[in-house]
Amino acid sequence: MSNQQGEASREGIGSLAEDIGALVQREVEQVAEALRAEIDRLQHEAAERARGAASGAAYLGAAGGLGLVGAGALASLPLLALRKIMPGWLVAVAIAGGAGAGATVFARRGLARLADVAPSAVTERVQQAKDEVAETVKARTRSAGA
Repeated sequence: MSNQQGEASREGIGSLAEDIGALVQREVEQVAEALRAEIDRLQHEAAERARGAASGAAYLGAAGGLGLVGAGALASLPLLALRKIMPGWLVAVAIAGGAGAGATVFARRGLARLADVAPSAVTERVQQAKDEVAETVKARTRSAGA
């Protein structure tokens, strides 16, 4: 009799374990399904936002282009005034020289800031490249002079 009770007890425990396992499996599936649904919703929302951002960026690009045209038209006023007192070629040379000088100043400042934040390996490679260019120039100068 005690053997039958032990088997019945084991069967009851086995049945209980199966019920708990099935319950846990259902819960896990429900959580997984909820997560999948939430991820799909977030992906859809992100795609919608990206479309809106692309549209906004296109409008900003168009505004920038029109602003550039307006700035160019405004910048032409002093050129027209200078054209009345100077020959056209002299105005062009003066503008080109001023633009070149401004570009040089901005380039030097930009390079200085980049050098401040550049890793040392990059700085070393830049110096090595400068040295190689200097050596090449010296070698060509010597061979051209000989």
